[in-house]
Amino acid sequence: MKKDFAGIELSASEFSQLSLLCQSDPKFPQTYLEWLTLVEEGRLLALGVGLVASPFRMDVANFGAWCSLVGIVPCLEALRAYAIIGRKQQMKD
Repeated sequence: MKKDFAGIELSASEFSQLSLLCQSDPKFPQTYLEWLTLVEEGRLLALGVGLVASPFRMDVANFGAWCSLVGIVPCLEALRAYAIIGRKQQMKD
């Protein structure tokens, strides 16, 4: 769901690194502008159901390592799962 991408913080250079990791995923945004649009659409969807997206600082290297650890190919759905888990971890800290 797009709302799970709301609040993910990623610079343009980090997006470039992430897009290389996810290059086999045809659903992954092709440009940084498309990425920003996805994040904004997610924010609006979250607001629409009464949720405020907490910021989540994306660590591209950690995401790649996590994908290897759990045995999944880096893609948009893997990123979604990583963000959900990361936010839950932030709430514990």
